[in-house]
Amino acid sequence: MRPEGRSPFVPVAGGQPADRGGQPDPSGRVHASGPGTPTPEWLNPPEAPKSPEQRDGAGTSGTARSSHPPRPGFGIAFKAGGLAFVAGVMIIAAILGMIIPYQQGVLRRGMESQADKLASSVAEVAASALAAQDYAALVDHCTGVLQRQSGLEYIVVTRMDGSSLAFRRGGWGFQAAPQASAGVAAKTEPSSGFRLGLPPGLDVPDAPGTAKSPASPNPADAVSPGTFPGAFTGGAADGPEVYHHVLPVERGGISICTVSVGLALDGYRAEQRAAWWHIGALTAMAVLVALATALLLSRTVTRTVLRLSGWVRSIGPGNMGQRIRIDTGDELEGLANAFNGMLDLLEASQRELNEAHRELERRVRDRTAQLCDANAKLHLMGEVFTHAVEGIFITDSAGTVVAVNPAFERITGVDAQSMVGRLSPALGMVPVNGTRSVWDEMLEHGSWIGETRGPHRDGWQIPQWLSLVSIRDETGVILNCVGVFSDITDIKQKEAQITHQANHDDLTGLPNRKHIFELLHDAIARASVRGQKLAVVFIDMDGFKFINDSYDHATGDQLLCDVARRLRAALRPGDMLGRLGGDEFVAAVGGISDKGHLDGIMRRLFETFAEPFEYGGMGFSVTASFGVSVYPDDGDSANALLSRADIAMYRAKDMGKNAIAVFCEEQCLEFTRRYRMDQEIKAAIAGREFRLVYQPIADARTLRVRKVEALLRWERDGAVVAPPSVFIPVAESSNAIREITRLVVEMACVQHAAWRLEGLTLPVAVNISSRCLNSDETISHIAACLNAYDVPPDALEVEITETSLMQNYERGNAMLCTLRDLGVRVSLDDFGTGYSSLQYLARMPIHALKIDRTFVQELLEEGGSLEIVETILGLARSLRLATVAEGVETAAQLSALRGMGVDYLQGYCLGRPLPADDILTLCRRGMRLVPRDVER
Repeated sequence: MRPEGRSPFVPVAGGQPADRGGQPDPSGRVHASGPGTPTPEWLNPPEAPKSPEQRDGAGTSGTARSSHPPRPGFGIAFKAGGLAFVAGVMIIAAILGMIIPYQQGVLRRGMESQADKLASSVAEVAASALAAQDYAALVDHCTGVLQRQSGLEYIVVTRMDGSSLAFRRGGWGFQAAPQASAGVAAKTEPSSGFRLGLPPGLDVPDAPGTAKSPASPNPADAVSPGTFPGAFTGGAADGPEVYHHVLPVERGGISICTVSVGLALDGYRAEQRAAWWHIGALTAMAVLVALATALLLSRTVTRTVLRLSGWVRSIGPGNMGQRIRIDTGDELEGLANAFNGMLDLLEASQRELNEAHRELERRVRDRTAQLCDANAKLHLMGEVFTHAVEGIFITDSAGTVVAVNPAFERITGVDAQSMVGRLSPALGMVPVNGTRSVWDEMLEHGSWIGETRGPHRDGWQIPQWLSLVSIRDETGVILNCVGVFSDITDIKQKEAQITHQANHDDLTGLPNRKHIFELLHDAIARASVRGQKLAVVFIDMDGFKFINDSYDHATGDQLLCDVARRLRAALRPGDMLGRLGGDEFVAAVGGISDKGHLDGIMRRLFETFAEPFEYGGMGFSVTASFGVSVYPDDGDSANALLSRADIAMYRAKDMGKNAIAVFCEEQCLEFTRRYRMDQEIKAAIAGREFRLVYQPIADARTLRVRKVEALLRWERDGAVVAPPSVFIPVAESSNAIREITRLVVEMACVQHAAWRLEGLTLPVAVNISSRCLNSDETISHIAACLNAYDVPPDALEVEITETSLMQNYERGNAMLCTLRDLGVRVSLDDFGTGYSSLQYLARMPIHALKIDRTFVQELLEEGGSLEIVETILGLARSLRLATVAEGVETAAQLSALRGMGVDYLQGYCLGRPLPADDILTLCRRGMRLVPRDVER
């Protein structure tokens, strides 16, 4: 151990080591190598022995052979084998020329990389230790590296002043570096008695602080700064062969020291020798492969000759169609082509001979075929007779059976042998819906075909399709009769099934619309003959569409089946029940004696809907509306009775549904009036007789017009055709309301666009019918109108009544969400008259509640609706919804509503509905409205 704090470095005489001529790379390091290991000299592989060329002669037949003298010079096999061998040797030489330098370079680069990594590791510690003069850390690190790294012979750290510190396995030491001299000296031993194991030529002083001259040139010179970083020294005489590597150490651009490491080359040489052994082995294998390839090629040529010889020997009479194909491009191919040409000539002659032979055989076959044809036809007829699916019987002119086939026995059950000699069953058969026997028809017309019924052995009649024909001679005398029949029982059953399906509903099994009219016609005929009355009941379920839309069609189908079953159970066995379609049923009850009898029947039908229908743990309370017409009082035809029962059913719907209505003449007149109005409404839509008027909606605080509501009017030639309270319910009962809604939306958008051109941007509110909530076309039409007339979505407001929305909440709420996504505002009209829950109300995408006019009109009356209005206003505030009071007719109502905090006011007190031009004039004069009491 050295004394703490003393530097182990001793100045080296002579200053910096001499430069050995290495050139630095861009990083400041010097890379060069010492004398490399000479590349071993490889011997050229010996040439592969050449196999003798095989020659073989071939004859032209299996018995005669001819030999040909070999051509002078080298044969094809020898030339091909030699060429393959030479090419293989050249390829091997080229591969070795690339592999050997590459292998040596890989090993050398690996040695350089390992030495550079070790030197860099020591350089980092040396730079820090020299800067802090912490030599103990440097010593510990270097000795640790020597212990861990196998193959590392020494480490030398040389400062810029020439002092150096050397490490080797077993110890470390320092000494002054002597003058550089050529060669590498033997190792020296320190005087203290232990072996340091330093690099060759480096001695260690006897005691710290003293120097001992080396006995031979110092390896520090050989690896001093400025020399090449990689050099090889040593040998068998002076120790292991060592690779020297020098790494200059700089910090901040200033050279601090150099680090030299020496790696033993034993492992490198061992890997190099192993690689040479592998290369030698691969070379030997490659030579063997080349020899094998040459031999294989030679044998291939020989095989071709043998193949040609064998083919020639195989040719003989009857075996001249063979040809051989040899694509060698040499004399063997020419020889094969000559043989093929000779065989072509021989084969042509053989074909001419064979053709003459075949012509003779063909003529013999034609004669034989003509003789066999008659026998074949007879045999075929016998097979058809025996194996036919249809029953066949043959009789003489008198009708006595002379032959029957097996199918006759299978169909009728009668033994075939017992039928021979008996009269044909056709003698007594009568066509279906006929009176004359089929035998007589056949005798008269020569044949007969049609449906009949024949006897079975067990006594029943079999539906048959029979074809009966007579065979006559030249004079027209009957010789025989042939009957062919088939059992059509399955066909008749399928016909019955098809007839049933055509006349009955697939879901409930009840008679369908077509069959209902047929059954009604028969029932009317029976009632007429018996002098009895007949009741026709038209049944329409209430709210069935809501169940179908709210759940699924499977639930709706099951409900229809259960309703049909209950109705069938409530009727007598002789009564008729059918399904017209959808949720409509028709019943026909005969034998009606008086009104009490009819009331009892209708009570039983009505009570079938009293109990709920259960599906999947859920109960459905379903009602129905009943309409009744009576024969002969209300009509004498199926159409008349069914039409009047339908009118009575609509009367029951108008009574609030879940009711029974009996047809009367006044109902017929009302129905006729509604029908005519419905037709006029459709004509008015086509003729553009509808127009819009607009009622102002004012801000409750300022009484200024903020928006208008579009109201529909029906006028023709300047006169009112019907008020909305009359034609709207009629349109609601048909699809006309959909067309009216589309028309209102389009006219409102057109008017808003016209106002906007005049500088007026009032939002317009339109009413949407409940029948439009289930239609996606309504949303599409609104979006199309907004886009077509360039109307901002927030300029259009849709009003939907609370009652219509709650009739189908899920569907209606989905429509409101779509409108909200479009940017259209939604108001809940007539609020307070429906039955919406707070839960539903909170989920609705609406922005305003319109208080129904009945609450506004009763606002100031004793016991009126003041508390209801206050509740609605409080609810709207909690839900952050605007409120509109409609139907305001007095200044007192207006004042009270303003005091209660209503947001908007609408009614005759502020302004009646006005044409579009008057609205424009009103807004130009000033949008503030003056309240006026309405004169009653």
